[in-house]
Amino acid sequence: MADERVRVRSTLELMSHVGRTCEARGIPYLFPKAFQDYPDFGDDVDLLVLRRSTRVDTAIVAGLPIVAVARDLGERFAVTATYRIRGCSSPLDVQHGRLGIVGEHDEFPRVLVQHARPIVVDGIAFAEPPPEDQLVLQGLQRVPGRLRIALSDVVFTVSTLRRSTLDWDYVIATARRYGALPGLGCYLGYVDQIHRDVFARPLLSDTVPGALPLEGWGRIAFRDGGYRFPIVRANGRLYWGQLRHRIASGDWGGAGRLFLIPLVAGARAGRR
Repeated sequence: MADERVRVRSTLELMSHVGRTCEARGIPYLFPKAFQDYPDFGDDVDLLVLRRSTRVDTAIVAGLPIVAVARDLGERFAVTATYRIRGCSSPLDVQHGRLGIVGEHDEFPRVLVQHARPIVVDGIAFAEPPPEDQLVLQGLQRVPGRLRIALSDVVFTVSTLRRSTLDWDYVIATARRYGALPGLGCYLGYVDQIHRDVFARPLLSDTVPGALPLEGWGRIAFRDGGYRFPIVRANGRLYWGQLRHRIASGDWGGAGRLFLIPLVAGARAGRR
């Protein structure tokens, strides 16, 4: 327990240092998921900046005892970089204006930063996205390219849906605009399955819009420390749905990036 408190405190201090540096240098930034599990933290710290080049990292980590972690093919396409900091067990993952397996989502990051609202954690000022944007973010990230859904993600989603008066019109419109609607429906469908299995009642009420595609993703089950789902079925459906969305909206750059996903998946499978 004492070691965990030290880890949490060192992570907060790292985030505070990075945040002050970004503000001093005029770099728009956000820690989009840092406080979803607070007072616990995940294994790393995700930092989102809007500048789409890793060159900005020189300023961000200035003065920190860092070691850059080698990037794989997908991380290069997605323009992400990871740094280990001496004295902090949580690596810093920097995402540069893009989200997704190969950086295919390049518009929603700006929405996250623009809508961020101030919070104070352990006496330190930070910012976080509103619940609606966090839910859309889960639609982009929780299933695509993943092998499992972590229990901590399920707990966060259940607590958010239970306690928040969500603006579902905004959630649906935003998810549809940024190509997250199928992923959000898939993820919430799985979470609803879990909730039914554990509590014998649905999580999602009749007030949830019918536009969410909650059905047809297959069964989810807890195995080996996480919730496992039909990977090929879910990711295949999401991939082709995302490709159709990009083509229909004339986003040829985003569509082109999607063709890189099988290449990245093959490279990562070869390393396992």
